[in-house]
Order: sequence, then structure tokens, then C-alpha cells
Amino acid sequence: MKEKNTSFHCPWVKKIHHAVVHALPEPIVIQGPPHPEETKKLFNRFSAASLAQVPSLIINTQLKQQSYYPTILSPLTVGCAVKGRMALEKSNKRLILNHKNYRIMNHGNYVTEAIEKSEALRICFNGHFAADVFSSLVSPADRLLDNPDPSSQTKIWFFEKTHHHDQMVSPLLWKIREAIQQQETNIHFLEEGLHQLLESLLFVHRNIAEEIQHIPAIKKSTRIELYQRVHHAREYIEDQLSSPLRLENIAKAAALSKHHFLRLFKQLLGETPYRYIQRRRLEEFRELLLSENISITGACYQVGFSDLSDCSRLFKREYGLSPRKFRETKHKNISNKHT
Repeated sequence: MKEKNTSFHCPWVKKIHHAVVHALPEPIVIQGPPHPEETKKLFNRFSAASLAQVPSLIINTQLKQQSYYPTILSPLTVGCAVKGRMALEKSNKRLILNHKNYRIMNHGNYVTEAIEKSEALRICFNGHFAADVFSSLVSPADRLLDNPDPSSQTKIWFFEKTHHHDQMVSPLLWKIREAIQQQETNIHFLEEGLHQLLESLLFVHRNIAEEIQHIPAIKKSTRIELYQRVHHAREYIEDQLSSPLRLENIAKAAALSKHHFLRLFKQLLGETPYRYIQRRRLEEFRELLLSENISITGACYQVGFSDLSDCSRLFKREYGLSPRKFRETKHKNISNKHT
């Protein structure tokens, strides 16, 4: 039998599908299309509170195209675009989220822009809840979880990074989303889901810590800084993928010399920046070919290629079929499934 949830008394509740609240530190679930002004009031309410008082928040909302929304302040947040594309802006840095990735964020001021009609999922952890979970999980090898900024009051610190969907974190995000979509908001289920999600985030963090240990630098703080700079450059590439990209501009985004950047990028990502850009454009091109709403030429230029013949040649080398043959084969397979 489901536990009864108390209603969340806010004008926004009348405009959304579902909203529940429990006494702190139990999580709040917010679902539906937000009204920008009511969203700001709600977010300001939590922003004015101390981080320890902000409950865990599970926010699943539909965003209108070219609309802006503030972000709940939280010691630790994981967010993704279930559908569509969103841009996160912080300190003049712009990051793209789509259905292929998720992002881990520490406490800070982000603004979300819906580039197109989108569905967003964001899970913001209560500071005490996260700290309690980590205190029982963190081993001596996890000391990189220590916040490098001693002036910060946030006890939990993660590497802020956009990750491709994986088998550790992503299935838990979808499980939580499915539960709130079906209004399965039993408090015990949600708390167990949040606990499992924190465990998976720690596993991801451990993998990053191992990567950092291999960076050739003496000081731990230097290795962390270099890792973050390379991944800032990777996120710059993702944001500018459809535009002309020059090595000097990418290296500038990382605040590194071209030679140093090239060496670190290949060491951390296993391929050169040129190969990374080429592969990502081909992946985006391949996805567009599955749509009937765009021509092959249009798809080629939309993902950042400047020459159709080069794009076709690279695509065939990568996937074994020409773009036209790939599109025909995929559409034929889809048609056969429906017959």
C-alpha cells in the first residue's frame, strides 16, 4: 500500500501534474511543465536556505524552446535531458546536455536554457543525506573527494563533468524517472533509489581519480586542474561541434599551449582532438540519417562538415556503408518490423 503524501502548498502546484513534499530531509518530487515566475519563487525559497536545510529534490519537467530557468542550489546534483537539448551556463561557460549524456554538478549557480522543446531530469541531493551515505562508503583511496577549496562550506565535492550515458548511473536515473512518471513516489523507494545513485556516482568518481593519477604532474592539485582543463575543452568542442573548430581555440578553452593540450587530450581520451571531432560529427550525422526530415546534404552541413564528399567518404570508412545506403537499409529494417 502506498504511503500518503502531503501536498506541496505553492501556486505552481495547480499548474503541474504532481508535486509532493515530506518533512526534511525526505525528498521532494516536482513534475510537469514549470511556470518561469513560479519556478523562480520556488528556487529562491531554497536558495535562501542553508545547504543543509535544502531537501533532496527530484525534478522532472518539460521545458519550452528558448526558455530560461534557474537551477536549484545543491551540494551535489546530477542532471540530464531525457528529450531534446539544453544548455547549462555557469561563469560564462556553456555546456550542452542531450539524450546521450548526463552531468554531475557541485553547488553553484547554473542557468538552464532549453535550446529546443525538452524534458529535463535533475536530482539534487540534500547535503546531510549525501554526506551520511558517503561516510559509510568512502575509503582512503577516495580522498580526492575532499573539496580542494577550503573556503567552501560544501563537504562533498565531485569532478564537474558531462558523461556519456553508462551502465552505472543512467539505469538508476531512468528507474527514478519511471517511478515518478507513474507516481510511484513511496518515500522508501525514493530514498533507496537516491542511495543507489550516490553509490554509482562514487564509482564513477573513483574511475576519474584513477585517470587523474596517470597525469604526469607532481602535485595532486595540479593533476586535478589539468584534468578539468582538458574536459573543459572537450565540452567546448561539444558546444561548438557544428561550427568550424581550430586547435588554437580549443587549446585556449583549456588554457594550455597547443603542444601540452594535444598530449594531455590524447592521454586522457585515447584519441587526438581531430579524431574526436571527426568521430563525434560522424555519430551525429549517423543519427540524423535516421530521420526523414532532413536531406543527406543538410545533415552533413548541420553537424559541422564543410564538404559532402569528404563526409560520405569518412562515413563509409567508419560504418561500411555510404550515407544513402545506410539510410535506405535502416528505413527498410524499420518498415519490415512493422509488417
